[in-house]
Amino acid sequence: MKANGQFHTIVIPANSSVGPMQWSGTGFRVFDSTGPFEVKFDGSQFLPAAVGLPYDAPEGDSFSLLTFKNNTLFDVTAIIYAGTVMTRDERKVLGGSVGATILATNSAPQQFAKTSTAAAAPVALMATPKSFQKATVLGKNSLDGTDNSGHVRIGASASPNQQPYELARGDEVILEAPLGRAWDLAQWFLDVDTDADGVVVIYS
Repeated sequence: MKANGQFHTIVIPANSSVGPMQWSGTGFRVFDSTGPFEVKFDGSQFLPAAVGLPYDAPEGDSFSLLTFKNNTLFDVTAIIYAGTVMTRDERKVLGGSVGATILATNSAPQQFAKTSTAAAAPVALMATPKSFQKATVLGKNSLDGTDNSGHVRIGASASPNQQPYELARGDEVILEAPLGRAWDLAQWFLDVDTDADGVVVIYS
């Protein structure tokens, strides 16, 4: 970790917390971040931290301790400000009377096919970690759209008979992580009834 005045660069390891840090002030803001994380001021609850979203202490109050939490599967690096300068909200507002914000990033969808054999134990959709926010899983055994011969199942467990999403030929299911979170394709598992059956996954 390095600091330059009241600007700090922090690295929050995957599924971990950092702090509390003795950084005092009345204003907090994230200038840049490689992923979602949360921040806690003194003894408060953890709050979402997003680029451009400021937190300012009530008039006459201040914070002295900051704790950061990363609930994702990958390390998060962030540039933050903690000090006494009031900061303004620089997020894009949706407009009208709806109090909503848009914090979108470009993400090109990707796809792959995964097959298995009837005698095999449930197999991970990916051999190495790969995070995703939303994935469409199709009951097909190749990228050319060929339907499976039998049923397949997927689930977030490698144990036998613990893949609750069952897909018949050509069926599909959508996997979507909660807002601000990411899931890992390596933690979803496939079980098949017929050799060479599988799934096609389109994700972003």
